[in-house]
Amino acid sequence: MSASCDSIFLSDCSDEPEAALAFPRKSQRAKARAHDSDSDSIDSLGGRVPRIREWAPKRKLLRAGKFDSALICAARGEGKSMLIRYWYETVVAAAPPAKGFAMTFVLSRSEPTLRQYAVFVPPLWTAAEREKPLDERGPPINFIDFAAKGETFLRKLAASQAARGSAAPRVLVILDDVLTKELRYNDAVTQLFTQGRHSHIAVWLISQAFTNAIDTSVRKNSDLMVFLRCRSGLESESIKKEVIRGCLAPEDVGATELPSGKVPTTESRFCAGVLSECTSNYKALVVDHRVKTTRAHKMMAHFKVPSGFVEVVED
Repeated sequence: MSASCDSIFLSDCSDEPEAALAFPRKSQRAKARAHDSDSDSIDSLGGRVPRIREWAPKRKLLRAGKFDSALICAARGEGKSMLIRYWYETVVAAAPPAKGFAMTFVLSRSEPTLRQYAVFVPPLWTAAEREKPLDERGPPINFIDFAAKGETFLRKLAASQAARGSAAPRVLVILDDVLTKELRYNDAVTQLFTQGRHSHIAVWLISQAFTNAIDTSVRKNSDLMVFLRCRSGLESESIKKEVIRGCLAPEDVGATELPSGKVPTTESRFCAGVLSECTSNYKALVVDHRVKTTRAHKMMAHFKVPSGFVEVVED
């Protein structure tokens, strides 16, 4: 880890069928009547209603030539470690060179967390360490104790990448368990979100809290925001007010289906329904700010790691 930074380096357009203009079939009318009282906005001619759908990480997580940032928030034991591992192994590690990353750096204040990432993130060693047998090598230089040298490393990384310009390699930085009250307004972390894309740096920030742990500039510069189930009422209200309401267009309320098929007719019911249905049973609510629209069914989706993927000891 003592090596300097320089020494380390060597649109959502689904094809929807057009709504039928003829009279609806009996099955369509029956389906519309089956909705609860919140579903009275179903098109009387049987037309399709926009729906909060399942998110496809293999198609949407990475984009060629882009260096997107992601903010992932979840309480302990809600499945964020499995989500991160699934995305990394099935999307990041399997990506073609044009979309993939040359290196991944993991920064954490917790040694057990670093060991957990070592299971699926390829470790890097200095040239001297690589000459030693595997069991005699020191810690990989891409697994960094944030409390000891994290801020210094991030500044050196940003400077090194900027100096290389367009020739800089694509780098993914994962920050897990790094934020405390003292580091809420950390300049090095904020710079990754506001300027990292100009230096070919993508960043994933994993946090157990959203309301009082994440700086406003980090929230506003996050391309993706991912929320698993919240255990705090304060956290839930903050997410509904600051995130979900920001995805709503006036025409969405009363005209957008939740995953269950319900169509809430008020803004408060819609926000509560989205957060509840999209984060239950280890599912995640994914908010994509890269979409060039403010329609809820385009910006928001739900995702769940397929059953039987792997079992990870949750942090």
